[in-house]
Amino acid sequence: MSILQNRIDFCGIITAERCNPNGDPIDGNRPRQDWSGYGIISDVCLKRKIRDRLYEAGHEIFVAHPQQRPADVKSLKDYAKTVPEMVKAQKEKNEDAFREAACKKWIDVRAFGQVFAFKGRNFVSTQVRGPVSICEAKTLDIVDVFSEPITKCINLDEPQKGTDMSSDRLGFRSRIDHGAYVFCGSIYPQLAKTTGFSEEDAEAIKNAMLHMYQGDSASARPSGSIGLHRLYWWKHDCQSGQYSPIKVFRSLHLTPQKEYPFYRAEMDELPKMAVEELEGW
Repeated sequence: MSILQNRIDFCGIITAERCNPNGDPIDGNRPRQDWSGYGIISDVCLKRKIRDRLYEAGHEIFVAHPQQRPADVKSLKDYAKTVPEMVKAQKEKNEDAFREAACKKWIDVRAFGQVFAFKGRNFVSTQVRGPVSICEAKTLDIVDVFSEPITKCINLDEPQKGTDMSSDRLGFRSRIDHGAYVFCGSIYPQLAKTTGFSEEDAEAIKNAMLHMYQGDSASARPSGSIGLHRLYWWKHDCQSGQYSPIKVFRSLHLTPQKEYPFYRAEMDELPKMAVEELEGW
């Protein structure tokens, strides 16, 4: 595999309608908003979607759900102990070999980086800085959030005296009306050299983004209510890039609109700059 040589910038547009793209656990799981009322999908949420699609495509990932790890692995520390090269590096206190083995094993480590902060004096704690940088997604316009009452038909609490064990409980479910969420990011070859991130890895990340919401339906995100609509993928012809990321991103002009897909796009031409406009899955 060839190590990534030139910088890549990307911009994705997620369209959502009558769903909860990313709930806030400290706000009753209401859709995330900034102080101005714009909708937000955190970068952590976006990376989770990408990791899940990478796993489904056959890649090994480190920050995995329990069902995505070997059955006898109960923690990320245990997962690290399944790699002989990492165990050997740990015994030798060789941080460089530890990071190299982790990057070779897991695509999300060599892409996004990872902090290995394990307890105990006999285990290496170190950090990997990855070449793939993704910002949070933000809507083009203020979103309307509405809540609807729901009935919880299963009572998980102990029944009160004189009540039936199956007594229903009322709750609420919050959703946005509609919105177009935009996220941007870059892949830096300077950091790709340190993690072994390759051209093939970049293609895997791109394909995972295109399929971010494949098989991701839930009660908060009903089937067909959310998906990646467009992905813009800029390839530079040099390591540092022909243009700064901010100039690249601002060459794409997005205007909100009320009808699906809830935005209109226009793009300025950047001389000698290759760009792919890809349709999401």
